[in-house]
Amino acid sequence: MSDRSWIATALATALDSVAARLDVDRFPHVTSGGEWVLSDDGEWTGGFWIGLLWAGYEERGDPRFRVAAERLLRRFAARAGETRNHDLGMMFCPSAVKGYELTGDPRFREAGLEAARSLASQFNRRGGFIPGWGFFGDAGWEGAVLVDTLMNLPLLWWAADESEELERFRAVALSHGDTSLAHHLRRDGSTFHVYRFDPQTGVPIRGDTYQGKAPGSCWSRGQAWAIAGCARLARLGAGERYRMAAERAAAYYLDHLPDDLVPYWDFDAKPDEPRDTSAGAIAAYGLLLLDDEEASDAAERCLRTLVEHAQAPPGHPAILLHATADLPHGIAVDESTIYGDYFFVRALQLLRNRIHATAGAAAHETGG
Repeated sequence: MSDRSWIATALATALDSVAARLDVDRFPHVTSGGEWVLSDDGEWTGGFWIGLLWAGYEERGDPRFRVAAERLLRRFAARAGETRNHDLGMMFCPSAVKGYELTGDPRFREAGLEAARSLASQFNRRGGFIPGWGFFGDAGWEGAVLVDTLMNLPLLWWAADESEELERFRAVALSHGDTSLAHHLRRDGSTFHVYRFDPQTGVPIRGDTYQGKAPGSCWSRGQAWAIAGCARLARLGAGERYRMAAERAAAYYLDHLPDDLVPYWDFDAKPDEPRDTSAGAIAAYGLLLLDDEEASDAAERCLRTLVEHAQAPPGHPAILLHATADLPHGIAVDESTIYGDYFFVRALQLLRNRIHATAGAAAHETGG
């Protein structure tokens, strides 16, 4: 077996970076010139910073991580009632749901449930989708559906098990998920970032993009959202079709990576264009959720490349370098993103846990 000590070292270095910012009372979003741009409300990414604080508490048992997570979550929870925001799952699964899992605090459970109600309330019954409006979308986005929203649906699945609204929450999650599979996922396994519908009739119109290179290209982070979102839904029990969709999206992703395994910001990008390590971290996380040996091996190779070529050195304010948030709009190109950092840490945790579980099973089989 090859030496895998790099996993523990990478995770420790990442959590040291989080520990160095425990007193920060605002939310890191993306970096500019290598320094974090902070927000008061967390934008759509505040849950990932809280999630990193929970990861530190989970890994180290240091109460300072918990205190910092709870302090920010109490403020962040006020946003659970937003009803024009498709990102509530990405905001509240890593923060409130994880916080409730680790502490049992009923306030965090209620924040998660309120966010789920707000997300479900946005459902367009005619089209079977949740609109992709939020921080960059106004009422004109009421017929635009983002592939990203697949990552928000697990909040509804969790809420179904935690409330008396099981049928409603799961019906919304499955309806949106099936709409996304039918329209975002192309025959070759690539994805549209955006698919547009008539919001009044629900009739599908065309594929499009907002953050990708062109409507017909494949934005790498959108592809990673599809892998991870479908894989999570499959693990939650949403159906085999979600696992098959995740596998198709993963096959396209892996087949179109450059030789160094770090994705360009878009799969139609030229060799001199920026990379997006956040897409790499999210895709690795999704590959590990498939719980398949071949997919896990691919995830391990991708993560090791990120560690060797993109993990920030000790003392740097961020964890993962060379991410691209939004190239078409000039936002955080070749910088760091808090979601890239979060999924990098979560993927390292999943990889370590899988290796330990596999080793334990092998020892049991041989009587060791």
